[in-house]
Amino acid sequence: MSLEDMSARSGIHSLAACNGATAGGGYELALACDKILLIDDSNSTVSLPEVPLLAVLPGTGGLTRVVDKRLVRRDRADVFSTLVEGIKGQKAVDWGLVDAIAPSSRFEEIRDEMAANLAENGVDRSSRKGIQLDPLEVVMTESARRYSFVSLEESDDQRIANLTIRLPEEPGPVDGEGLRALGCRWWVFQALRELDNALLDLRVNRPRVNLVLFRVLGSVETALAADAAFESEDDWFVNEVRFFAARVFKRMDMTAKTFFALADEGTAFAGTWLEPALAADRCYVLDDPEVRVNVGLSHSNFGMFPMGNGLSRLETRFLGDKEALQRISGAAGVVHASETDALGLATEAMDEIDWEDEIRVYVEERASYSPDALTGMEANLRFAGPETLETKIFGRLTAWQNWIFQRPNAVGEAGALQRYGTPTRPEFDYSRT
Repeated sequence: MSLEDMSARSGIHSLAACNGATAGGGYELALACDKILLIDDSNSTVSLPEVPLLAVLPGTGGLTRVVDKRLVRRDRADVFSTLVEGIKGQKAVDWGLVDAIAPSSRFEEIRDEMAANLAENGVDRSSRKGIQLDPLEVVMTESARRYSFVSLEESDDQRIANLTIRLPEEPGPVDGEGLRALGCRWWVFQALRELDNALLDLRVNRPRVNLVLFRVLGSVETALAADAAFESEDDWFVNEVRFFAARVFKRMDMTAKTFFALADEGTAFAGTWLEPALAADRCYVLDDPEVRVNVGLSHSNFGMFPMGNGLSRLETRFLGDKEALQRISGAAGVVHASETDALGLATEAMDEIDWEDEIRVYVEERASYSPDALTGMEANLRFAGPETLETKIFGRLTAWQNWIFQRPNAVGEAGALQRYGTPTRPEFDYSRT
């Protein structure tokens, strides 16, 4: 998805120059590029042989891209996806599996011509000076990761984690020149990088975590003031950070953990930093006259960080309810906790007397559920609205692939993955429902 996002939003195009057999994950990578060139040497093919060879699916969206992006006819796609030897030469062009072929004698020449054509349609970057990305500073223990602005801490039983972002006291510069001078030390960019890293850690290193409690601590006014940086689209660096933010929030959408956003005293879910609350499966707000709790809305919440379905998180939240969206739009700025329920920003708003007990019950209840069932449920509920390439891959294909990878036909003693590369054919249970 990063190659496709880079092409669509940053104008950086990619060419897959396949000078040999391009199978499985290799062809899936090629499918993510803008153009595909295949060498025509009578031997080189493109193929997705996972189904006939391994009894699993191409794991990163290959099937979906063949029919939805390359627009290959579904019956031809069916043949291609069950053809171990793949397809080569002019037939690969005719079926839409590649854009062009080139004989060995002219492969480099045609590759360079195609690359030059793609470059001509890109954005002129000759005057830009790149930003150095310094390594993230993180203190790690067995149960926690602590960065400059982000912290991730596991509970003792490892089923619950607290993910917290701490905003600085001042918003800092908001002009492009000042932000380029800061580079990777611009706190918004740094906090996003840290959040991205923490989400990856949650995914890969903490499989037992079932529920993540998300807080953003700081000043709502600071968060909204910092969002002024994103108002202009004239600066390339600010634009790239905005695109990066969209990818980070999508990663949260597509992470197989339950997220509860907790807006209580000292929190600052506002503007860009309201997006994690909108991405969360539930958002609880402390509404008590004795406690100052606010959230905030800015232009950032109205399409700047689209989900995989192409809609903003507010549009997805209020799908088909234009009046609710209009009310939300009219409430831009600081929103008091007492207004969040009526505006639809809170799953539930409760007073301080009930807060701790109610939250504890909701947390214990959720952490006790089957993670398998929750992953399936959340994948269905998070991606309401239009179906796109991304929602099909991450809301449907990923779940199917995870299921298939656990089935005996793939991983059993006589399954295809176990017997691949041996002289013995796999043995399948042919029951099908």
